[in-house]
Amino acid sequence: TMPREIEDLANVYLNHPVTVKVGAVSTPTANVAQTLERTNDGGKLDLLVAVLSEEMERSKGGGPPMQLTVVFTDRKSKCDDVAEALSEDGIPAVPLHGGLSQGEREMALRDFSAGTVKVLVATDVASRGLDIKGIGHVVNMDLPKTFEDYVHRIGRTGRAGTKGRATSFWTDRDSFLVTQIKTAIAELEKGNTFAFATGKEARQQE
Repeated sequence: TMPREIEDLANVYLNHPVTVKVGAVSTPTANVAQTLERTNDGGKLDLLVAVLSEEMERSKGGGPPMQLTVVFTDRKSKCDDVAEALSEDGIPAVPLHGGLSQGEREMALRDFSAGTVKVLVATDVASRGLDIKGIGHVVNMDLPKTFEDYVHRIGRTGRAGTKGRATSFWTDRDSFLVTQIKTAIAELEKGNTFAFATGKEARQQE
């Protein structure tokens, strides 16, 4: 996968660059079940705890083990606060953001990859290039600003033919993006596999 920033630079400095694609780029498939939960800023943490606690209780009751979950927040400070709050509620979580030392980031990723900690609370910048097998759930505690970033986030799950889930909390200020997401979901359900295509892939379908 070529990061968006590198692709943009290539388009600026190269004459007629050629892109070789295998499958659809930046296009989540029907393997990702997407859910939108309307709330307000004050209710996001309680909603997150409820969603993750339900998964933990199912696993303790003989259900499938809790899936590796990535929770996206919009600020480094919030990332720390949410990870701490979840851990205090009995849901072990670690933060991942640019304010951590290299050693701290490596330890967080190691614990998460091994399944020692089931929840990784991350910012977009810190999660760039994140490629961990077995991520079953992505939670957008804070929605990103663009549809492309939304696609990038939920593409962390549902890989290699596996099933994944994406749960997004939204408030009134996210209405424009949510409308885009709902429209794309409806198109995907109709069989339009390019419903979630972004950038060049989307323009080629017009």
